Amino acid sequence: MKIPHFRETNHPLVKSIAHYSDQNLLTLFQRYPEQGKYFIAIVGRYSSIVYTLISHSARSPVQADYLFVITWRHIFYEMRGLNLRNPETTEVISFQNWLINQIAFCINPAYPDSRLGVLLLLRSVTDYINTLPPETQEPWESEY
Repeated sequence: MKIPHFRETNHPLVKSIAHYSDQNLLTLFQRYPEQGKYFIAIVGRYSSIVYTLISHSARSPVQADYLFVITWRHIFYEMRGLNLRNPETTEVISFQNWLINQIAFCINPAYPDSRLGVLLLLRSVTDYINTLPPETQEPWESEY
């Protein structure tokens, strides 16, 4: 199992914010979603945890890579409206706990019909890849 590494996390813009707390990165991501450095900093911090948890439930390395990408896409969209403070109680959940719950949701869909959605998504991705020129259809590999 080779955990993907993203060279973007070594960029000076991302390194300069690597010491920010999860809450600060989340808040800045929500305020400035067009600046990818906040999301990349979170990906860099948690990609090994996400990939490790996913790979334990995946049937193959290809499935693990696919679920890894789908999970991060899900996390990206969910983070836009995420509030770690429960307004009804004064309870605050940690970002890491929330992240683990999102991973569980992605690898163990709550509804049987959601698997159909994943299959349809996979079909649409496959159809899109087939429209690309052959030189761009190489399989994704983490070589960073």
